[in-house]
Amino acid sequence: MAIENNFKIKHGLVVSTTATIQSSTQATSTTTGALQVVGGVGIGRNLYVGGTTFLAGDLYVDGTQFSVNSTNIVTGDRAIYLSTGSNTAIAATGSGLAIGPENSTYASFLFDGSTSFKSKASIVPTTSTYSLGSQELSWNTLYAKNAVISGVSGYIRANNTGTLTGNATIPGADISGAVSTATNLAGGTSGSLSYQSASGQTSFTDAGSSGWLLSSNGTTPQWIDPTSLTASTSTNSLNTFINSVTSGVTYYLALSELTGDYSPIDSDTALSYNTTDNKLTTTKLAVSDSTNSTSTITGAVTVAGGVGIGGDLYVGGNIVANKLTIQYTTITTTLIQTDDIISTYNTTASTGTTTGALQIAGGAGIGGNVNVGGNIKSTGNVILNSSALVHDQTAITVSTTIVTLDTFAITDYRSAKYVISVSNSGLGQFQTSEVALVHNNIDSFINQTSVFSADTPLMTFTTLVSSNNVLLKGVGANTGNTVKVQKIYITI
Repeated sequence: MAIENNFKIKHGLVVSTTATIQSSTQATSTTTGALQVVGGVGIGRNLYVGGTTFLAGDLYVDGTQFSVNSTNIVTGDRAIYLSTGSNTAIAATGSGLAIGPENSTYASFLFDGSTSFKSKASIVPTTSTYSLGSQELSWNTLYAKNAVISGVSGYIRANNTGTLTGNATIPGADISGAVSTATNLAGGTSGSLSYQSASGQTSFTDAGSSGWLLSSNGTTPQWIDPTSLTASTSTNSLNTFINSVTSGVTYYLALSELTGDYSPIDSDTALSYNTTDNKLTTTKLAVSDSTNSTSTITGAVTVAGGVGIGGDLYVGGNIVANKLTIQYTTITTTLIQTDDIISTYNTTASTGTTTGALQIAGGAGIGGNVNVGGNIKSTGNVILNSSALVHDQTAITVSTTIVTLDTFAITDYRSAKYVISVSNSGLGQFQTSEVALVHNNIDSFINQTSVFSADTPLMTFTTLVSSNNVLLKGVGANTGNTVKVQKIYITI
């Protein structure tokens, strides 16, 4: 029977042979297509669909095996329930997923009848080539990323806090009980340090040479020889390590501009220390302390050794020394010895042994001449051994006019004795006279004795008292007389 147009059957139709519907109308819902069945459809044999099958309800498969000979199974369901007819966990043993022929699967995740799956496969993350397992692994919850676990037997579990438990045996490591601390990182060598070389990746750097410093080039750590480092200027320092000095080197002392605060450190070549002779050198030194010195170890400045001074030395107090040597002059507590000239600018006159610009408590030994501009007074005797007493007075020129040869106060001396030498080189005549003089405060008197080389004397002498002074006068018989006078006074 052939029907070309629409045909509806309200009660029932039984076809004992093949029924063919030649319409090619596509179905897009339950009310479209070449064959539309309002009720259910019971099919006693296989069903082949050449297009896509859409199910608005559920799909139940009560057969032993559900086979899909296609590339992918895509479902919008959130869960796939297997072995829903099993009343116990043991009854659901073997439920799961298997890949490959039924009797020789390539990989499988099958329920073990308890609480875990048995895995026969490698878990390969999509972001790396690391694999998890190559043998059966019982597991409950196991997260693996960028890790390789192969040759595993037993099982490993990880709870929601990240703690691993189980009895799995891993080649090279046994895991039993709780595992919470890693004691080894794969890939490292003895002494190496780990660092994060990329996101999710750890690398290692070797231990480096002894004494080297660990630094960073901005990407990876690296070891640096400390001798190749240069130090920049330090702006602050609370503690500084000070090296020992080197022999034969001149150091310049560090100077601070502040105290109790951070300060620049400066130096000056005028202030230095030389380790060759351990000498501190500076152009000037001022000591403000005013402590007086009472010994070699007291005072504002104390020096254990000697002091060399190239210039003048001014001392406001006393100089106390066991011995004082000034160039070739030596001054001790018992002796002053020098080959230099000793001079004093003091003009104090001497009226006794304890007065005057120069006072000597003991005797004075003089090996040469003594020139005295004033009087010589002696409380003892003047003793001339074998030497003569020489008078070298400046000569007085006397002509035929009477002149005063000497004068003294009548209150100072009572008498005087004169030895007078007269020379006249023009006449070639000479004279020596000895004059004794005495006064009575009113008049003076003389007695003269003369020896002359001619028939007559070159000079004669007289005396008088005038204005409380005694005067000795002389007059020449001729002009051109040179006179020198030596005198001895005797006090009243």
